[in-house]
Amino acid sequence: MTKVERILNRIKNHPVISVFIVIGIVIISLSTFKDSLHGLFGRSDGKTQTIQQKMEKSPGSIQAGRDVNIEVHMDKSSSVSRPVARFPFDLQIRNAKERIRYLSQEYLKTDTMSLIEVIGAYGDNVLDSPQLYDWNKVMNELEKQGYIKIILRTENNIEFKVLGRRFTEPALQAPFDMTLFFYPSGWMGDGEYGTRYIQLNTAFKECNRTGDTDGLCIKISYQPNKKGWAGIYWQYPDSNWGDQRGRRIMGDRRIIFWAKGERGGEVVEFKAGGINAPNKPYRDSFEVFRGRIVLTGEWRRYEISLSGQDLSNVIGAFAWVASRDTNPGGVTFYLDDIRYE
Repeated sequence: MTKVERILNRIKNHPVISVFIVIGIVIISLSTFKDSLHGLFGRSDGKTQTIQQKMEKSPGSIQAGRDVNIEVHMDKSSSVSRPVARFPFDLQIRNAKERIRYLSQEYLKTDTMSLIEVIGAYGDNVLDSPQLYDWNKVMNELEKQGYIKIILRTENNIEFKVLGRRFTEPALQAPFDMTLFFYPSGWMGDGEYGTRYIQLNTAFKECNRTGDTDGLCIKISYQPNKKGWAGIYWQYPDSNWGDQRGRRIMGDRRIIFWAKGERGGEVVEFKAGGINAPNKPYRDSFEVFRGRIVLTGEWRRYEISLSGQDLSNVIGAFAWVASRDTNPGGVTFYLDDIRYE
């Protein structure tokens, strides 16, 4: 019997030794698997983050190019330094931007997404070899450049919002119903407390307006509180105060709308445009006022001129404002058929 055969026979006759050998093999295997995942997320704080997402190449993937040199860095996040392959950082940034642009504008069509979606096999524009990106560094740099805003970091993901996303939305051609393209999402003043002081019904049925085609109108009730005033903007996109572009409007000369008060004597101001927060990347390209109107108890048609106005970026297409000074007991009024013509 050879020496090797004697050793194997001894192990076979001692189950305890066999168990220790199996445990050792499992530990070595787990350590190797952990090291292979460590390079995907590129953390520099000594912790390993993994993204459990299937990585697939496709004919439409963002390729690095055959002539690109793969850089090798020493990973010092563990007790043993080892080389880690990375694409050049400028290439990582360029490809990440293109991937995010594609997902935001063409595939997911949303401002908010996650890193899992960026590196995953979604759509046709898939990243080639995402494990060769230092994703923490890439996302930090994109935020520094103002391309994204990181919302939440977790152990396995990064959620973020794309800033300055540009959809190629076609221009709106007047005439059109404003309420079909803009949303009553810009609640102001006491409206910031939600429906506590403002009640908005955009499909009120008891309108009784001559010439109305759908039998519906907008009913608004406001009870003044702490701020003493309130209003609502119809915005595009929904809840946009300047974080995103608005819509371009063409062929318009005026805004027309119908309004009446619950009893008559209600005082309400009407306007369009004027969203221009100084800390936001986008703003309305115009601002016009109809001023304060003393409403009657009967439907009346009103008009706001758009003569000479630049409507290349319309965020707030229409708004109303009411105050406690002119409506101390509160106000209820109705709107209908708000149109750009």
